[in-house]
Amino acid sequence: QKRKDRELALGQVEAAREEVREAFADVKKYEITDSVGVQKELRENERRERSELDEIALNSHRRRN
Repeated sequence: QKRKDRELALGQVEAAREEVREAFADVKKYEITDSVGVQKELRENERRERSELDEIALNSHRRRN
């Protein structure tokens, strides 16, 4: 009986480990997706800022000439 109990417990531990592995993989997917979203947002902000600075420089150049 003890052997069966131990085998059952080991099976439950292995099942729990597999659940943890799957949960960890899901978390990593969300972290990667979130990171990609943040990077896209940063690039878009940089693009907007460059565009605004280019516009300011162009207007300044026009005023001088």
